[in-house]
Amino acid sequence: MTTMILLQLTSNHPDPVVPDREWRRAMRGQQICAECKSIDRRRYPQPWNVVLAEHPGHLITGSVSEGGGVIFHVRFIEMNRHELAGYVFGTCEEAGAGRIDEYVTCYHKDIIVPRGNEKSEYDICGTCGNIHFHWWRSERTQYVLRCYLSDAAVYQDANGTLYLREDLAMGLDLSEWPDAGWRPIEVRDTPLDGRRLPIDPPDAPW
Repeated sequence: MTTMILLQLTSNHPDPVVPDREWRRAMRGQQICAECKSIDRRRYPQPWNVVLAEHPGHLITGSVSEGGGVIFHVRFIEMNRHELAGYVFGTCEEAGAGRIDEYVTCYHKDIIVPRGNEKSEYDICGTCGNIHFHWWRSERTQYVLRCYLSDAAVYQDANGTLYLREDLAMGLDLSEWPDAGWRPIEVRDTPLDGRRLPIDPPDAPW
């Protein structure tokens, strides 16, 4: 079988995007799961609209610190709009300054889970069901299982990070964003961690 990879969209910007404190407090237990602090996908298809403490600058993507998910530059989203069926889009605002037109949020009701080796640990949220992979405890081994994939070209994990099929990603011009990058993620048939996660098929042979 031909080796397949996904490409994870990354940013080399060192700092997370800072949300407005009052917005974050108000959304806890609403748009944001009170337990795992990620987008509560049980509320799909309600949009995740975020209020930031300050303008994030010119980034392709940025993780919102304890705010639930990730923001994306609107032009990157428009490049891939035809592959984002099922994704819900939300707005970004700067507290006290109004809407930030350059950025949007997006999330899907379904997630994929990056996996690791036998040292890996996962947080399985008992409230919303999100599954988070602790990459720093697994020597950075990451892959996804083929059984998580469909015929889609774009996938998302519980943190909001996007993963694109290789042929789609390689056709995109990201030169507008100096922070942008891709990280290859292998697609495997069986896990290396010896774990069975709630997302796995009930008849999985591991």
